Amino acid sequence: MMKRAFVAVLVKVFMVLTLTVFPLSALAAGPIKLKAVTFLPDYVEGVDAFKLFMELVKKKSNGELVIDYIGSS
Repeated sequence: MMKRAFVAVLVKVFMVLTLTVFPLSALAAGPIKLKAVTFLPDYVEGVDAFKLFMELVKKKSNGELVIDYIGSS
């Protein structure tokens, strides 16, 4: 029982220290960027649909989520 309470206190102290050192506003300062790769070459029709999906994600998220298309593998 003492071990469980000690671990709970330790976790809470770690959370407080983490939030004071790394404030949440600094983490959300810029857009979230994801990298995307397809297994199909660029000239295949399915890739066009994926590029359209990337544009829709960017538009719906107001630029907060950006998918960078690297190309095909």
